[in-house]
Formats: sequence, structure tokens, C-alpha cells
Amino acid sequence: MEDKSYIFKYLLMDAWFNDVYEIRIYDRENDNVVIFDYDTDDEEDFVNEVYTVSRECIENIKKLFTDSILSLNGNDIEFPSVLDGVINKFCIRGNRYNEFNAFNLWSWANRKDEKHPKADMVIKLYENVRHQLELERIDVSHFTLDFPN
Repeated sequence: MEDKSYIFKYLLMDAWFNDVYEIRIYDRENDNVVIFDYDTDDEEDFVNEVYTVSRECIENIKKLFTDSILSLNGNDIEFPSVLDGVINKFCIRGNRYNEFNAFNLWSWANRKDEKHPKADMVIKLYENVRHQLELERIDVSHFTLDFPN
């Protein structure tokens, strides 16, 4: 049974909703970052890594959960939703809970000619959470917006 007490969960899925990579961050003192790498041939044989990051890191991540982020839904991010490529699922628990899917956020991150304010807001959240984990020396090589290399 999944522990749903996380404050942040990111799940990368393929276009058929198969899990590829997941990261959960908890507001607790120990074992507060859990990473699942489902990209194996055996569905039952996924990698599960557990880390402990500082209280400062957790607090910095919680500060990223703005009212704007907590009000988003998937329809706000991509018009229209195209079920091809990857699905980026975000679950955020700030002063309230929000969960939404985005599709192919990597394509918005790579666009120089066109911006989408709400997609940019989610990408900035992703980049800032990733940065906080990198500062704690957490391996985030699979924490990507597209399929990891």
C-alpha cells in the first residue's frame, strides 16, 4: 500500500500510463526521499532508493508550493492534451492537495519561440525541486521530463 503522506510526488509515465520513474519527498526527519526506477524488464523488479536530506532542503521545497501551483490542473498546461510521448504526473501537498498530469513537458521546456506561462510554472517547480536535491547530492539522473537516457 502506498504511503500517501508525501509532500511532493513526481511520476514519469509512458503514453500508456506505465510507470517509468517516481520520486516522493516526505516532510519527516529520516528517509525523506524515496526514488523508484520502474524501467526494468521485470515489473516486480524495480529499484527503490531511500535518502535522507536536510530539514532546510525540505523547507525550501515546501516554499515552492505556491497557490498558483496548487490551483493548476492538467488542462491548464497543454492544449490539447496529446497522448503521445510521456506523461508527467505531479502530486503536491501544500496548504491543500493538488494532483495533475501534464503531457510532454520536455517539449515546452525546449521551446524558445513560444512560451506557455502555466507549463513554464510547472517546469520551474520541477527544476527547483531537482536543484534542491542536487544540492543534497541526490542522484537525480532519472528525474527527468522525458525518458531518461
